[in-house]
Amino acid sequence: MNDISYKLQKASDFELDGKYLHAIQIYKSILFSHPEDEDSLIGYSLLLEKMGHPKALLNLCVAYGSYSDAKPLVLNAFASVLVKNNFYNEALELLDNPNLVEDAQSKFIKCYSLFNLEHFDDCLVILSGFCKDYPSSQLLPHAEILLAKIYIEKEDYQRALEAANRSEMLFTQNSEVHLVKAIIYNHKKMFLHAFECIKKSLKLNSREIIAVEWAAKISFRMQDYQSSENYLNKCISMGCTDSEIFSMFGVIKLFNENKIGAEKYFKKALELDPQNYMAVTGIKELNSFYIIHGVN
Repeated sequence: MNDISYKLQKASDFELDGKYLHAIQIYKSILFSHPEDEDSLIGYSLLLEKMGHPKALLNLCVAYGSYSDAKPLVLNAFASVLVKNNFYNEALELLDNPNLVEDAQSKFIKCYSLFNLEHFDDCLVILSGFCKDYPSSQLLPHAEILLAKIYIEKEDYQRALEAANRSEMLFTQNSEVHLVKAIIYNHKKMFLHAFECIKKSLKLNSREIIAVEWAAKISFRMQDYQSSENYLNKCISMGCTDSEIFSMFGVIKLFNENKIGAEKYFKKALELDPQNYMAVTGIKELNSFYIIHGVN
């Protein structure tokens, strides 16, 4: 075992023991003498992410991207970790490095970054090419999900469903693909299909708050208020701050003739979004009732 390998093993051992500062010192000592060492660069970046130091992580990645001899493996790894921390523009800059040899990973990271920056047309062009160029890639089911999401944004729900179905064929036990299909069926007003999909998604990942929110919305639109209320309660317990969730809760309380509860949730919805039509309408209905019945 050479000196660098020995130090990397020591750094790894320190990480496992939770001694992150000791591991940081080892990575820094290696990079001081061998700034090009790929394993040290990648290990250092992952540790910075684990420690919750996004600024230091960003500085490391940006500085490396300016090196004339930057290595493709490190550029891809850094772009990936930047995307995980929502540094999409910076990830794209790294991927534009002339030293990078484009492959499935770099192309997918570029698509993912463009999607999150809402550059949907550019993303669609590259992503369509990805699916043709890398039909055997392990990233293909993720690419199809991303393609479905773009078509949802473009309100082309049939193409979105086709992409989601292709992803499901490759990735049956993935909660996200069932969530995406539920959203598509909801837009197509096929609520029974949507509800079956969202139940599959939650069975695979019951702690995904977005899936719980959609379960509440879909069951509400099916007028299954008991199921919707159960999901709404779970949403709120998970820290949901979606105005629509609170306005739906208000409607259900009103349906059950719990006017005090309805008013509470409508007001909360309006705190989050003063333009929430459902909550505005609910408050007006309550005010009309109070006026008619002489309630102050």
